[in-house]
Amino acid sequence: MSTLSWWRRWSIRRNFNRISGPDRLIDYAEWKSVQGSRQDVISRRAFALIDTDGSGYIDFDEYLKFAEMLYSTDRTLVLGYIFRTYDSNNDGKLDRAEVESILQATLSEQSLRLSNSVVKDLTDALLFSIVGKRKVSINQEDFISASIEFPGIEQHLDNFTEDWTNYGRRIKTTADKATIISADIFHRLKRRIQANWLAYLWGAALLALNVYLFLHAMSRYAASGHSLAVQIARGGGACLNLNSAIIVLPMCRALITGLNASFFSKLVPLNDPVKFHKIIAYSVVLFSIVHIAAHTTNYILTHQSLVDALFYNLTGLTGVVATLILTLLVWSNARWKKKSHQLFSLAHYSYAVFIVACLYHGPVFWAWLTIPLLLFFVDALIRTFSKTRKLVITKLTALSDRVTTIRLNKPDRFNFRPGDYLWLNIPELSRWQWHPFTISAAPENNHINLHIKSAGDWSGALNNLACKKDITIKNLPAVIDGPYGAPASHIGKSRIAILVAGGIGVTPFASVMQSLLIKDKRARSKHLKSNQIIYFHWLNRSHKSYDWFVSMLAEAESQLGSDRFSLYIHLTTLSHDLTNLLMQMALEAYHKKHNLDPITGLKAITSAGRPDWDQLFGEVSMRHGKERVDLYFCGPKPLGDMVKKMCLKYGFIYRAEKF
Repeated sequence: MSTLSWWRRWSIRRNFNRISGPDRLIDYAEWKSVQGSRQDVISRRAFALIDTDGSGYIDFDEYLKFAEMLYSTDRTLVLGYIFRTYDSNNDGKLDRAEVESILQATLSEQSLRLSNSVVKDLTDALLFSIVGKRKVSINQEDFISASIEFPGIEQHLDNFTEDWTNYGRRIKTTADKATIISADIFHRLKRRIQANWLAYLWGAALLALNVYLFLHAMSRYAASGHSLAVQIARGGGACLNLNSAIIVLPMCRALITGLNASFFSKLVPLNDPVKFHKIIAYSVVLFSIVHIAAHTTNYILTHQSLVDALFYNLTGLTGVVATLILTLLVWSNARWKKKSHQLFSLAHYSYAVFIVACLYHGPVFWAWLTIPLLLFFVDALIRTFSKTRKLVITKLTALSDRVTTIRLNKPDRFNFRPGDYLWLNIPELSRWQWHPFTISAAPENNHINLHIKSAGDWSGALNNLACKKDITIKNLPAVIDGPYGAPASHIGKSRIAILVAGGIGVTPFASVMQSLLIKDKRARSKHLKSNQIIYFHWLNRSHKSYDWFVSMLAEAESQLGSDRFSLYIHLTTLSHDLTNLLMQMALEAYHKKHNLDPITGLKAITSAGRPDWDQLFGEVSMRHGKERVDLYFCGPKPLGDMVKKMCLKYGFIYRAEKF
């Protein structure tokens, strides 16, 4: 009889039905598709061990016994099953040739390429770690006893269980529980308020101003005897005057960058202008809906013709035009922002028509718009005559994983901070397209480097251009607009900083790390030492993506030391299936022997799959107690959302790169 509770048994039954389909039997093809393995030898062996009656199908009773083994607190049952999966000839042992064959299968499964000599060294390290010099083969007892000693195996087995049972069990250690308790609500809230009090203050002031304008307009029209619908419409219109005008301020990139480097940054929060722009945009949409709905209600209640009110007078007609433009902006943000940057940008240029329509529609809108528009024009002049430069590309190289690097000679008076970005235009590809890219070179260098991942037509065409053998880049022109500040520009001010990069999102941190190493060398020459601590997490889907940045990370490991620099390499395509468990053990054994990771050559060992942010951030929170921790992120949005959620849990300050 099953030892599982009824609700866990129900969860297993539901997962079994999902895998098996209408026939309620799991065949090999269904098994393999869920396991996600491309290796038939190990997959068929694993399938056969569960299919105890040899029917070629796994029924629910067989699947339930498999699940009971996974849920058992006795991990030796799972490890014994995994060993028997590897032991394809049933002789009760794994000799050197079998171990090497399994490692080669794993490399092929995970699309990894290591030299034969490294694979042999992996095999030697694993055998020595498990059985020492006394034997040349591994039996089940050796395998189980050694597996428990490898720190990464516990998480590997948990993830394997979660994949198969669709429930996910995680045994929390005493240390894990302590990390959660230590991050209490009071200190998390206190840290967030201390870090963002200025933004909260200005946000409250903006909200209060909108409430005042809304109520003031309502009271004025109430005093004139207008209906409630008209009062609400005028209140929404008053708020639209404010928000439609100040929405252009976050786009003043040159002014914001200059102010951010001055004392003014202590008075006004300037770290995230894109977020401020979005908040104002949502406000414009909200008050537009209120304004339109209230006027429409008034027309209906007073039996006025909507056609006459909207199309036979200038006020109504300009209101229709402004509404259509606003609809286009909202639609382009939802449909084109990710799919077509060029169409998204072109749609945003229509905001000029929106402003003109509002000037005719709202009699006092000009008074609200004058100062923001003047600042916008001043910013445009600065960008045109001071920030925009025509240069020549001196080096164009196609790197692995469809990454392209561009090198430009740094022009005079081009002063930037680590993490800053610029806008790039290459007329050879498109005269009209401008794209933002982080500068990956250090400010101390005499050149500008950009690393660009192929993620669309423009970047793909650039990579194709770099791949051409007969390309002549001597006269390949480019135009830059910048530099401009970004959140990563403030990493130097953080005593404890967590850097999280997803793929090519490492570029802002490349500039930061180069500059940090240069400054550290200068400080050491003066017998000074920084107390800054950095935790660096880099996630990639391919091990090839690490190539261009590895040497700098190795230098950081050596120069800064483990007390100041903690590096975590995460290879997300390394799955937690059966083929990879032995490889994970081999990687850890190799690292123990050589103090190097065989995949990257770094001291930091490559971790399989996505990191356990809860555990990692909990350890940082315990280590630094109530001290402020700043997290800087650059990468894909889903990863950023996950990291941001964990930052909220532990009270870390989250700052994401947004252009």
